[in-house]
Amino acid sequence: MPSSRNLAWLLTACAATTALSLPTALCEISTVTACQQRTAIRTATGPATAVARHGCTEILKRFRAMLIEWYHWVCSMRTDELLFILGVLLLVDLPRYVYSILVVALWDTLRCLWTGRLPGPQTEEFTYLPTVSVVIAGYNEADTIAETMRSVWERYPDIQLIVVDDGSTDGMADAAMEFADGRPGVSVLRREDRGGKSSALNMGLQQATGEILVTVDADSKLSDTAIFELIQPLQNPQVAAVSATVLAWNPFETLCSWLQAYEYRQTIFISRMVRGRLGVLGIVSGAFGAFRTNVLRQLGGWDVGPGEDGDLVLRIRKAGYQVEVAPYANCFTNVPTSWIRLFKQRCRWDRTVITFECRKHNDMGNPISPNFRFSNFMLMVERWFFNVVCVYTFWLYGIWVLLVYPSAFKLLLLLYCCGMCVELLQTMALLFYSDRPLHDLALSAVLPLYPLYQVFMKAVNFWALTKEITLRDSGDDNFVPLKVRTATWRWWFSGSFCEQRPPPITACPPRSQILICCPPILPGKFNAVFSSELSCRLPRLAEKAADPVQPAAQTLGRIRQTQNSRAQ
Repeated sequence: MPSSRNLAWLLTACAATTALSLPTALCEISTVTACQQRTAIRTATGPATAVARHGCTEILKRFRAMLIEWYHWVCSMRTDELLFILGVLLLVDLPRYVYSILVVALWDTLRCLWTGRLPGPQTEEFTYLPTVSVVIAGYNEADTIAETMRSVWERYPDIQLIVVDDGSTDGMADAAMEFADGRPGVSVLRREDRGGKSSALNMGLQQATGEILVTVDADSKLSDTAIFELIQPLQNPQVAAVSATVLAWNPFETLCSWLQAYEYRQTIFISRMVRGRLGVLGIVSGAFGAFRTNVLRQLGGWDVGPGEDGDLVLRIRKAGYQVEVAPYANCFTNVPTSWIRLFKQRCRWDRTVITFECRKHNDMGNPISPNFRFSNFMLMVERWFFNVVCVYTFWLYGIWVLLVYPSAFKLLLLLYCCGMCVELLQTMALLFYSDRPLHDLALSAVLPLYPLYQVFMKAVNFWALTKEITLRDSGDDNFVPLKVRTATWRWWFSGSFCEQRPPPITACPPRSQILICCPPILPGKFNAVFSSELSCRLPRLAEKAADPVQPAAQTLGRIRQTQNSRAQ
């Protein structure tokens, strides 16, 4: 049929382009490796060169014959059969990424033609300048903490910098105190025993005095205007959290880091920007994000269980606040350079959809729940469908293909070429929005290998979800210390069925009562640090502090009482 033939021509051209660009990508990888290792390769001469040329000619002939055979196979298929085969690709990845990204990019293109201004970082003077506290919590980060503090220091006027050493054994606190010496507004808190990142952030939250609290990982670096860009969306009083863009600091170190660097630009920079504009953003990276300090204290800070980033943002959305994105607030972090470390990291990330969206916060998708809002419902549906249903559908579809189609290799090649077409469209959108186009163009050289990387990520998703559903693997994650995991709670079905969950802390205790070297601070369990009398008074103190009418009424009553006494 004509439509099948046209599709076959398109896919054949894509396959040929991929085959030609794949050696280029491999050449780039070998060049980087050669520059690092400084190895010399001798070029064969004489008869060996002729043999090599003959071998290359034979390979090209076989590839050409295979491509022609594959083209005729695609042409022989009916249009409805092609659509059925590609149905999973069209209905799974395209609506989530390509459709939404292309629609937003088309709208922004028309707006650029009308206004004459391309998308990019803010060029006008920043008008919103609140007081800011930056909390850097880390464990055994002595090698990177000084550089991270230097990237934050003097990047914003009147900044408060708080470093929390979460029981490190490599001298992280000493390295931080050496940098803090002689610099006002920099404080270092050290804890003898490790309590986990969430507990360390709660410790920094108690010391924070700024209107806005910014969290930064101890191995991250900020760009010059990152904090200014990050806090601008907080001009809107309804916004309580802002997500930034995280980039790889070591993109070309290994093939693994190169693929992650390209993935970060697609899933963090582009995808979160689009989801933020659609109002369904449910994550703020722990590496770099901004929150309203008073909202954090009203919510009781971070829960100390695994996956602190997504949990806090969902609690903020349930409280009625909005979550925005600052796409050009750039933070650089080191990504895993080995496949094993990447596998462990993504297992910890991917299982949070079961822990939070399917268990703890599933009431956000319940129409009769007080936490139900349409934007929250769309967020939950998006996470349930794409992060759970589609993962299992992908592998069931793969098994079906291998069992039903005898020419599985040709079908897989067809799916690969379609995936490449999808990635090319997303790369065009990335270059349109990018503030680092040359860098992103260099990253996109790994594009021919990216569909294979996505298959690997699907396998990691499948493994992480299955273990969390069947074994509740998050309860045994060493990312949170054992003593904290046993002291806190787990979620079974929803937030209303927690195991002895304590009420949230809505006020920060007096600074004179805070113990700097203390055990892990659990939300709602301050008895281990403060007296029981103080912890019982905290909710009442919070209610008084949160009510601006009561102090005004008391002042007005005292004024009237004074006037009456003078009149008498």
